[in-house]
Amino acid sequence: MASITVPNPLPSPEQDAQDLRKAFQGWGTDEKAIIGILGHRKAAQRATISETYARLYGESLLQRLHSELSGDFRGAVMLWTADPAERDAKLAHKALKKRDDRHVWVIIEVACASSSDHLMAVRKAYHSLFSSSIEEDVAFEFSETNPLRQLLVQLVSSYRYDGEHVDEEIAKSEAAELHDAIRRSHAEVIRILSTRNKVQLKETFKHYEQNFGIAIDEVIRSSILGLGTDEASLTRSIVSRAEIDMKKIKEEYKKRYRTTLNDDVIVWVFYKVNAKLFSSNHDVMCCLLGRDLNANRRREDDRHLVESQSQSPHIWQRKAHLLEKMRPPPHTLSKADGKKAQRPSPSAAAKMTTLKHPVYPGSCSKTSRIINAATTFCCSMQPSTKNIKVVINGATKEIGRAAIVAVTKARGMEIAGAVDTNLVGHDAGKLCGMEEPLEIPILNDLTMISGSIAQTKANGVVVDFTHPGSVYDNVKQAAAFGLRSVVYVPDIELETVTALSVFCEKASMGCLVAPTLSIGSVLLQQAALQASFHYNNVEIDLPSPEAVQIANNLTDLGQRYNREDISTDNPARGQVLGEDGVRVHSMVLPGLTSTTTVHFSGPGEVYSVRHDVTNVQCLMPGLILAIRKVVRLKNLIYGLEKFL
Repeated sequence: MASITVPNPLPSPEQDAQDLRKAFQGWGTDEKAIIGILGHRKAAQRATISETYARLYGESLLQRLHSELSGDFRGAVMLWTADPAERDAKLAHKALKKRDDRHVWVIIEVACASSSDHLMAVRKAYHSLFSSSIEEDVAFEFSETNPLRQLLVQLVSSYRYDGEHVDEEIAKSEAAELHDAIRRSHAEVIRILSTRNKVQLKETFKHYEQNFGIAIDEVIRSSILGLGTDEASLTRSIVSRAEIDMKKIKEEYKKRYRTTLNDDVIVWVFYKVNAKLFSSNHDVMCCLLGRDLNANRRREDDRHLVESQSQSPHIWQRKAHLLEKMRPPPHTLSKADGKKAQRPSPSAAAKMTTLKHPVYPGSCSKTSRIINAATTFCCSMQPSTKNIKVVINGATKEIGRAAIVAVTKARGMEIAGAVDTNLVGHDAGKLCGMEEPLEIPILNDLTMISGSIAQTKANGVVVDFTHPGSVYDNVKQAAAFGLRSVVYVPDIELETVTALSVFCEKASMGCLVAPTLSIGSVLLQQAALQASFHYNNVEIDLPSPEAVQIANNLTDLGQRYNREDISTDNPARGQVLGEDGVRVHSMVLPGLTSTTTVHFSGPGEVYSVRHDVTNVQCLMPGLILAIRKVVRLKNLIYGLEKFL
């Protein structure tokens, strides 16, 4: 569904050509008139206008537009006015001449977002304009051993069936083939992706997720990342889709980001052109997005929108700054042979081993008993040579702010992003009371930050302080970009941890779910477990989550406690947890130091283990340890005690 509007009745091509001629004449170019004409005509109508203009005035309309206009506005109008096939051919040719990763995505857009007939027209136009085939030029840009070379050549040279028929048996079969081939047989993956049409691939991907519990895009997205947003990408996307499916894109954009594409483009363009809100570039974008160019109300609405966004510490300026940092580094060249250096394969970069750890009797809660059925976990033997990029999800909470400060001070890691639904746009450093701003804004988009980290090829970790209902999706989202997760979310459900364990095993992605990040609390639990073998009476003071876990661990040992306690039914004595009768009681007051004490008693003696917590800083050493360890994991581990 196109977003542009065409006037009814439609002026003749001769009238449009004459009006464009008038817009070019005089002291200044009438840019509004140009937008009003070309921005409201379909591709075939624009082609007729170009032919009519050349016949009437003996010059090329595109050449005249190029000489009359300037800047981003000229680029947008030139792309829009050109023949769609020639436009995409020129975009592909220009992209192939660049030496950065961004050009790959232009080729993928042209190959995958086009109909078979349009792609064929692009190939013909490319050959006509540049006297070479697009397949040859794509192949020339990559080494023969690069799997991306094979995929791109197949994509630009394919001619897919455009019908709606789906063969379900083929879909089931190729889903299994993809699962087997995706890590070892690039040729089979390339064959399926480049020969099947969109509806057949959708069915295949549906069966893949049903059979293997993970979406195919989450498996491969960390290797094939999306396009970083900049002005050229934004212009190209809007221009190329405006008369095809922009309405659908706008609907999906609103569902995914809870804001409108119109509003985001308005504010983005506003800051990119240095506060010239009603520039011609702003107007042409609004026109192609289907907004009334001549409505005074639209301009007033846009002014209010920008002013309201400016009240939240220039959120879009900060977002633009972050997006600038997202751009991938250029390819490095080998001094010896001048060829592009290839990143080592995962198998070469990380040899796998299995480490054995002792398991204390009952050293985990009821949740962890299921997860720890196997006493092994996998990790990479290769240490990291770069700073670990850390994202704090739940950054505005007290623990989130403390984590930002702790990670900033820790060696070998750095804050790469801060995510929260509150205080969006505020600087993370200032929010934490740091002397210098971090120049990292609070964002509510984990995907964008994860993508930027993945493009740097660095180790990344998402620390999740959110809530139980969002943990599973957050971990999957991070894993899709190759990022590990550290989860510290009280009251996380058993089903969630179990599902995460299955997911991490299939995705070969590390995750640490920690009931507590306090090293002292973990040591307290271990000391209590050792003492439980020597005493028959035990009580716990302070029913914190850690205390409840201690009680559960002690009852798992099969030992009966407090047999001589005659006050079991007295509610003033606290709550009895577990079948073996561990009594837990508490005194909790604001300002009172949080203390967990486990009291054991035997004939003639009392043995007490105590842990005091004064503030949230007690969790930071454990968090730093967890971040350092999780980057080498390939599965889910429950509990910080595995690393002590």
